[in-house]
Amino acid sequence: MNPNPNNPKTYIPFLSLACLSFIAGIISAAYINIGLFVVYVAALFVLLLLFYLHIRQKNSGYVILLIFFLIGLLRQMVFASPGKDDIHYFSGLKFKQVSLYGVVSSQIEENRFGKSFVFDVKSIRVGGLKSKVSGKVYARFNKRINLNYGDILTVEGRLRSIKNEGYFNKGLIRKGIMNVLSVGRRDWITIHEAHSFSIIRLASLAKENLKKRFQNIPVPAKDFLVAFILGDRSELDQDIYSVFKQTGVVHVLAISGLHIGIIIFILILFLKALRLKLKSRFIITIVLLAFYTFMTGLRPSVVRAVIMGAVFLLSFLVEREYHIYNSLALSAMIILFIWPWQVFDIGFQLSFISVLGIVFIGPKILSLFPAVKSRPLKFLKISSVVSFSAWIATAPLVAYYFGIVSIISIAANLFVIPLMPFILAGGFVYLISSFVAPVFIKWVSLSLEFMIDILIFIVVSFRNLPFSYFYIDKFGLWILFLYYALLVLLFNLFFKGLSK
Repeated sequence: MNPNPNNPKTYIPFLSLACLSFIAGIISAAYINIGLFVVYVAALFVLLLLFYLHIRQKNSGYVILLIFFLIGLLRQMVFASPGKDDIHYFSGLKFKQVSLYGVVSSQIEENRFGKSFVFDVKSIRVGGLKSKVSGKVYARFNKRINLNYGDILTVEGRLRSIKNEGYFNKGLIRKGIMNVLSVGRRDWITIHEAHSFSIIRLASLAKENLKKRFQNIPVPAKDFLVAFILGDRSELDQDIYSVFKQTGVVHVLAISGLHIGIIIFILILFLKALRLKLKSRFIITIVLLAFYTFMTGLRPSVVRAVIMGAVFLLSFLVEREYHIYNSLALSAMIILFIWPWQVFDIGFQLSFISVLGIVFIGPKILSLFPAVKSRPLKFLKISSVVSFSAWIATAPLVAYYFGIVSIISIAANLFVIPLMPFILAGGFVYLISSFVAPVFIKWVSLSLEFMIDILIFIVVSFRNLPFSYFYIDKFGLWILFLYYALLVLLFNLFFKGLSK
């Protein structure tokens, strides 16, 4: 995504303001205890006011923004309110052993401590008593058993409520998960059957199949490719992961706009080789992108990038102008309407803030530089500005959550990002070859190992530079808001005068 140096001015469309109002409603509902009755009365009053302004033919923009605020407020309240038969009420009884029947409603996560999944519970059995329930629990186990999204299970274990403390626990509670089921080694997990057909289940099975295709590539190249292409970082070496975080290039390990842009390019090029018409190529690409989103676990950065990519392709199909702020706002509203808790997730915040930094700050900085005709110099100029814009937008968030500031992030990105298209393209060539021409995968594998070794060497070299990064103490949230307020003020007011 290249900033437009010819348009340094900032224009915020109405959809973006509506998105901000919607987000404000979600955040307000999470921190302010408001009854549903009050919200319904307020919504009725606002709708009547909107009708009155429409009859009088007066400006109703502010009222519409208030409606979006109430929608966000209501969506979060409904999402966070457990039903009368929610499993959470049973966790307070402190049963030593329970048996839960339900459906696996997430992909299976695996790390060095074991495996886990979200379990959509349908009934609970304690001793000889059985009762219908609803709600979700976070199940942890450490058994050699293959589970997939959509499996219908009976799981034994110890049920307990989650304490509202710590980043991980608070994240689960915001997702509407307030209980943990700890499955011991002697507890049973019984698979009854697979659930009815599901896109998510099909995508999960496809992901596991593709993951196995990388098993012939040595570590750490295999683990990097699984992270780059399938969005699974569970097997990445933690020391290497820390090095990427310390140098400020950890974003390349998460599937984002860069990855999706490369995938779109590869798909359209492949479909063009099949002599399909332009409209058919775009439609098929959008469908495949949607499936890829499910396959990578519906991560916020992937959903955001895919929606933006789909809107970009659709703008060509309907011959409408593409607007980056509108596509960002649309993708954010879709994600937050389905999963309102994502607004508190560091991945969601970094994903959107980085793109906003590029499209808001980038054009203003580029407008100060003279035009260059040399393609290498032009690439270097744009890459530097994009890296700086993303860094200045995300650095305070990274410092707030992780307590680290990377000084050499901009320089490291200039060397790392150009490698990514070749690694990603090579990864997809490897997967395609494993199906249609296995004889070539050995040579593709060697090329991928070589490129990933170079990538790791570059990142480690930057990390070893003196004062490349440093740690800071936790600071107040108000400092974060003050930073972004000053950033907007600087680039929207004073910087505009400097760019003339």
